[in-house]
Amino acid sequence: MNFTKSNHILALLVFLFLSVLFTAPIYDNSDMWGQKDWDQFVMWNAVPYRTITEFRQFPLWNPYVNGGNVMLAHPQSAFLSPFFVFVLIFGPYLGLKIQITVHVFLGLWGMFLLAKHLALRDMAAYLAAFVFMFAAVYPLHLTEGHTEWLCMAFMPWLFLAYRKSLDDIRYVLAGIVFLSLILLNGSVDVFNIFNVFLGMYAVLTAARLREWTPVKSLLMIFAGTFLLCAVKLFPMLDFIREFPRAGEEAGGGVTLGILFRMLLDPNQETLDMLNWLDGYRMGLTHEWHEYGAYVGIFPLALGLAGSVIFFRKYWPLIVSGMAMLLIALGDGTLLNVWQLLRRLPVYDSLTVPSRYIVGFVFLLALTAAMTLQLINDRLAGQRGLRAKMLKGAVVLMFLFVPYHLIEMNSSIFWNAFRVEPVTLRHNPFFAQRYREARFQEEYVTNSSIYPVFLSNSGIVEGYEVMQLTRGAVTVLGESGYRGEYFFDFPRGERELVLFSPNKLIFDIKLDRSNLLIINQNYHKGWTASIPGHRLAVSQTAGLISVVLPEGEYRLELTYRPQPFLVGSAVSLLTLVLLVAKAWEWRSLSRGRRRKQSEKPHVA
Repeated sequence: MNFTKSNHILALLVFLFLSVLFTAPIYDNSDMWGQKDWDQFVMWNAVPYRTITEFRQFPLWNPYVNGGNVMLAHPQSAFLSPFFVFVLIFGPYLGLKIQITVHVFLGLWGMFLLAKHLALRDMAAYLAAFVFMFAAVYPLHLTEGHTEWLCMAFMPWLFLAYRKSLDDIRYVLAGIVFLSLILLNGSVDVFNIFNVFLGMYAVLTAARLREWTPVKSLLMIFAGTFLLCAVKLFPMLDFIREFPRAGEEAGGGVTLGILFRMLLDPNQETLDMLNWLDGYRMGLTHEWHEYGAYVGIFPLALGLAGSVIFFRKYWPLIVSGMAMLLIALGDGTLLNVWQLLRRLPVYDSLTVPSRYIVGFVFLLALTAAMTLQLINDRLAGQRGLRAKMLKGAVVLMFLFVPYHLIEMNSSIFWNAFRVEPVTLRHNPFFAQRYREARFQEEYVTNSSIYPVFLSNSGIVEGYEVMQLTRGAVTVLGESGYRGEYFFDFPRGERELVLFSPNKLIFDIKLDRSNLLIINQNYHKGWTASIPGHRLAVSQTAGLISVVLPEGEYRLELTYRPQPFLVGSAVSLLTLVLLVAKAWEWRSLSRGRRRKQSEKPHVA
């Protein structure tokens, strides 16, 4: 069947309906908060939301967590993603829920188009989409609160753009766009996972073709993404170079028995809850959301068969997908690909090998679709009752897969939002009010920084994966607390005119030079100015401080790090160049079509 406009519209409608159906449980209990890691991921969206909507500022600094931390430079900040518009319109929780549904739709549609690109017909293309996006990987990570895994939906789009770029260099631009969407969403782990898969596929394709074009195309996509995302990358790389992620236990092996449960145990929801409540009872290093990838027996059988049948034709793809499986097995294999990977720069900080199972699921989805089409092709020319029964069985199996995957894996979402909201008194002025806080049991949520933020307060010892070196931040009511802004010598007057995340404004009156100290962690991006002068900002006991001259004047303290300014200029220039190049290619394409249409017709 040809991919006509009517098929196009039908596919969109099917995917829209099923994406809403699959994610329907997240809209139940609309007043409940997310469990486990949702607290911190919502926080990383809520601070930019307030910074933009209330203070009309670009979210560069976060004063609310751990005595002050970076916002834009934080690897998992997501406000530069175009999908952050849902948060701006609907608020953090509802906006993120809508994003879950939208990304399921986009993932289904992208996988369908990729399958069509591989010359698969409609039924097979639908199967590829269903297996990839309805597997347990996506709902398990989102139920845990890992909104970075929204970008799992862009894997087929990125792969499709890369494949097309091998024949038409214009698709390098599409590859840059999709890889940038992943990075700007704060999906650093997903970004690294996809890069490994794509990198292996590019090298193997280059070996197969005996030319360097596949590697060159990928390097162009990487380079373009780096430049386009400089506004995020430059501050982020500068930050993690100085403050690398705290070490965690890296690795852990997955036995064949666990792998069987990952792919074929339908009780993914129960397994996850058992791990939350009773510890790592299966001997795993991490909780079950890092492992579960239920696809069901039919897709697994079809996928494994397809990996054998189509190996000769698609061996770069199949080897890449199998390599992702080996990485996911971690230390559980003799060929420990995971430890080899961790010898590379950046990858030495990764800690969860099982996340790479998404590359294997991606492979299974495609090879299962190929096998289904092969079966249909073999049955197409057959007649008789037996052939009709076999064809009917194939159709029933095809219909069973999405029904079964939605029934099994959609139920995982029921656990996502089960936390009773915590209401703290909203304070009219910001202050560091909590040394630490936990308002629910640890097995329910990993932290309580979001309710502290809602109270217009800061927390000094909250759950945070990456953090500036913490200064001597004190908390309101503690011994030694001198206020959020205080002089080293108790002489002089200062009045706070404006508090905002990125800027503080004071009216100062001093009869002698004095040191003003801000009760937040120091970072080199802070600058200070008074009328006609710039002042040096330094640190005192790890806190922001500035030496002030005598006199009466207005002081402005602003957080605007140099890497952000340079990165913004690079991103803007790159965007202009990419748009100009796209326009040039579009004009050339129109010109060629016009010339072809103007050629005299020969009867």
